This record gives sequence, structure tokens and C-alpha cells, in this order.
Amino acid sequence: MIGRIIGKTTTRGFTILLDSAANKRAYVQTTIQDKKILAQITEIERTKEQTLGYCTIVGYYEGGKLTQAMDAPEPNSEVSLADPNFIDETLGLSRAENGAFLGRLVGYPDVDVKLDVSKFLKTHTAVLAKTGGGKSFCIATIIEELIEKQVPIVIIDPHGEYHTLKEASTQTKQLQAFNIDATNYKKSVKEFSPDIKINRDAERLSLNQTNLSATDLIEMLPAKLSQTQMGIIYTALKEAESPSLDAVRFAIEMQEHPAKFMILNTIDYLKKLQLFSNTPTPTEELVKVGRTTIINLKGVPAEIQEITVHKLLHDLFEERKKGRIPPFFLVVEEAHNYIPERSYRQAKSSKILRQIFAEGRKFGIGACIVTQRPSRVEKNALSQVNTQLILRVTNPADVKAIASSSEGITETMEEDIKGLSVGVGMVVGAFELPVFVTIRPRKTMHGGESIDILKQIQSDKDKLPLIYTEKKENPILIPCVQLEYESNKVLVDLTDMKIVKNLKPIQKVAIPTLDTSGLSEQQMKIFKLAQTLDAFKAAEVFAQSELQFSDLYDILSVLEQKGLLDKEGEHYTAKKINIKDFSLNVDINFEQLEYDEIKDKKYSLEDIHKQFSTPDDMQECYLVT
Repeated sequence: MIGRIIGKTTTRGFTILLDSAANKRAYVQTTIQDKKILAQITEIERTKEQTLGYCTIVGYYEGGKLTQAMDAPEPNSEVSLADPNFIDETLGLSRAENGAFLGRLVGYPDVDVKLDVSKFLKTHTAVLAKTGGGKSFCIATIIEELIEKQVPIVIIDPHGEYHTLKEASTQTKQLQAFNIDATNYKKSVKEFSPDIKINRDAERLSLNQTNLSATDLIEMLPAKLSQTQMGIIYTALKEAESPSLDAVRFAIEMQEHPAKFMILNTIDYLKKLQLFSNTPTPTEELVKVGRTTIINLKGVPAEIQEITVHKLLHDLFEERKKGRIPPFFLVVEEAHNYIPERSYRQAKSSKILRQIFAEGRKFGIGACIVTQRPSRVEKNALSQVNTQLILRVTNPADVKAIASSSEGITETMEEDIKGLSVGVGMVVGAFELPVFVTIRPRKTMHGGESIDILKQIQSDKDKLPLIYTEKKENPILIPCVQLEYESNKVLVDLTDMKIVKNLKPIQKVAIPTLDTSGLSEQQMKIFKLAQTLDAFKAAEVFAQSELQFSDLYDILSVLEQKGLLDKEGEHYTAKKINIKDFSLNVDINFEQLEYDEIKDKKYSLEDIHKQFSTPDDMQECYLVT
């Protein structure tokens, strides 16, 4: 016994005069009409004369459910600390047969907390915490549990944090304390990315360009369109042979309206990103039983991330509605960027995510919002969430947003949220009442830590960008530059301006050239612009040339006479060197290296720009010989 009930009692709560030590959030038990009931200490008040514990009645488990007390406890009734088994039984913390092990009840190291996976996947979830509060760590523990149960998962990963699911944790002591083992999920996890230059371990993500609607196209275009331009798109879709990006572009080009050029430029921009393809990444490759798919968006511009998320989730949603892919669990990291509150801004991905949170459960899609700014997530989406895992949140607007989206959070709990320790979360909705949980350690490496800037600088300061011909002691380094065009890389030696064709043995060839001697600066500018286009009309270049049309036409005539442009009817085509013939697709390694000598550079990047069309990417490096 830790004390007795004093003063007024109700069916909702009572006060204990404490004789023994007890902590806030501790569970206690007493009796009402000879029935044992569970209660929780929500606050402790101490004076010189006495210590009081204010308790909220939880109830008792009967008939397969938690039952509320229908009578108030008698004053002077004995109160004791609750038995862990009684707590577990009453709250149903580990009752689920195939539960996902989330952690342990705070203050009760013998009481496991397990989420009922069947219920969990049929509803939506939110993991909410301030920056550094552990939200990515928390959702990763759930992902680990779902992977082991072969649940298909799709993760929208804007910072490239989740690739560490493929690496086992090294935190042996922490894992042993929870009776779990380190593991990796290499066989289950696959990464895709629109940018495989930055995310080199990922496969290229290509989106379907053959099933576009006018709404799709309007929502995806980076620029805001006028009513006239929208009309052009609707007309083009009616006239296009197929609803593909290429067919729509051609149909728009055939129209005679001057407003078409901005649309053509933005479509060309989308095409240059290589996001869209006639042979897209199959949806059945992205969503399959036993597969966790990471959509790695690290380094991808924000607007392109939104376009990617919009089109990808639209296609997955449609395929799921048709039953062509299995039910899956969707995790949206940094959700405030993809489905922001409407008063804040509108994202291109907002509409499809809104639809998934409103309708996804009917089709077997359980979605999870992960964010440090709940107040900036659309309220309607947050209100569709059934289970909230709340870690420390201190921003008043965010705490208010959390409380308004959940019926189970009291004012006292709002204060508790602000003071949660790192690694402790409040679970709301998964059980009859909110519970506080010590989140278990990850079985895999954690990829969401903040970078130690000083340590990173010290580690990186002596690293060199290297391409090896062979590894030997005290090598000579040759300065080079690697140019990247789509998926083709070209290595140029900056000591002699030759293309390196082979590494073992080293073979080099002279740069093939087009005779641009005698061209003025403006003529060279137009020629370089023409090289970025396929067949084009003069009017298409006019918008980007910043010239009078007569001056542009004169330049095109000069370029044609010099053999740098071909003309057929009204269309021009620029002469180009086939860069594929000179590609050497090797990766640059950043490493520390002891070397004997670095050869002097005789050519600069400015010289490279004069010889080559503008690459998608360019990186100076050293050839190790």
C-alpha cells in the first residue's frame, strides 16, 4: 500500500494521501464495490505536512474490453502500486498475437508495448516530434517490425536517411537490454531515386508518361498556367495520338497560339529531368510482398520532389484501386513539405495525399505522416490519423495542432508533451488510453542523426576526388574533369585536353570538334542553345534568345551556311557530337591518398566549356597513375 483515498471522489478520479514514494504517471490499483480497478497518477503535490497524488481512473478489463467505472471509490480506500500484469491486461499493451514491438511502458521495464499490426495497417498514423526529437528513429522501429512481417512498404525519403535499414546496428548493449538482436534488411530493402548521380546506390526511378490527364499535366508543370495556357493543354490532349508527354508536346507545338512557348519550355524542362519514360519503373516492382521501397529524394529540388511524389502516388493509388498491387504501408517523411496546411502554401503533391488520407483505407493503403511541424500539415489529413506517436514537441502552435487533432489528449498531457525525454513517446489511439513508451533501440543503423560539422570537416579536409587506373605506392595524379550527359560520363585530361577512353591501359583520343571559329558571342550562344534541342522552329528559340526576330533569323542562316545547322522545311537541327562514343562510365572515389606528384593543369574549365556542350554535371578529379 502506498496510501489511502482522501476527500471527494468521482467516477473519473480521486486523491491519494501518499505514505510511500510514487512517481507521476505511475499506475495504481484500488477497489470499487470489490472490483479491482486501474488508475494513473497524473500529478503529485507536496507540502511540509503531506504529499498528495492526483489520480485519473482508467477502469477494468471485462468482456474483452476496457470498462469505465460506474461508481466512485470509497474515501479511505487503500491504494497500492499496480501489478505489471494487471496494467498489461487492462490496457492491452501486449495482447496482439502478431504485434509490432514498439518499446516498454515508461517506468515498467517488464511491460512490453506492442502495436496490433492488423489494426495499425488498416488506419493512418502520425509520428510527431521537434527537430532532433527522434521521429525518424521511432518510425524506423515500426518499419523494422513490418519488414519482418513481410508487409509491403513505400517510404518517401527526402534526406536519404532510410538506406541504413540495410545495415545492422552496432549498439549491442542497448539491444540486449530489450532482448533483441541487431540485423540488416538488405534482401528486403530497395532504393529508387530520380537522381542516381547523387544517390549512387539507388536504381533510377522513372515515372509513367503514357497515362497523363490534363489535370495531371497542369498539376505537374513547374510554372503556374493562365486560363489560355490551360486551354492549349486541353486541346492538345484531345488532338494527341496518345496521352503521353511526347505526344502532348507535339500536339501543342502544332498549335499556332503564342502562349504555347512557355508550356513547351516547361515540358522540355520536365523531359530533361528524365523523370518520365515510356518504360517506367513497374509499380509491381515498387510494391510487392516482402519489399520495402525507399524513394530517395536527397539532393532533388523541392518542386521536383513534389512532382515525383504526386505522379508516383497517383499511379500507385490507381493500381491499388484496380487490385494490381498488394495493400501497402506508406511513410511520408517531412510531410509538411508534401501536404502543407492550405493557408501556408499549396504543394503539387497535396491533392493526391489528401485523397490517400481520405480514401486510402478503403483500398488497403495505410499512410503515416512524419513531421516536426504538425501545425503546417493540412488539418484534414491530420484529423484522419487514428494512431499518433508523439515525442517531444515544444512549439505552442504544434502542440495545439496535435491536441486539436486527437480526442484523447488532455491539457495535462499537452504539458507532458513539451517535457518528454529523448527516446520517450506518447502513443495515442492504438490503445484504450494514451500511454507513455520508452522506444526500443533500432535493430539497424540509425540514419537520421544530425551531422557533427567539426568532425565532418576534419574527416573530409584531406580527401581527394580520385579515379584509379591501378593502386600503387606514391602514384602520380593527373588533373581531369568528368562530364556527365544523361547516363554517359566523359573523362577529359586537363594536361593535354584529350578524352580518356580506357583506363587499363590508359588510352586517350583527341576531342572531335565542330568548326565554330569565327562565330560571334551571340552566334555561339544560339548554337549552344540549338544543341540542347531536338528539331526546332525559329519561333521556339526566339523566346529564349533575347534578340529581335530578324537578328535571330540572320544568325540561324549563318549557322546553316557554316554547316552547324541542318534545315528541313521550317525545322532546324543542330550538328552534335555523339558523346556516347567517348563515354567512360567510372565512379569518382573521395579518399585520402599519399602521392608523389600532381601534374600541372594546362587547361581550365573555361576551355572545357568552349569545346563541349553544357553537361548535366561536371566534377574535377584526379586520375591515379
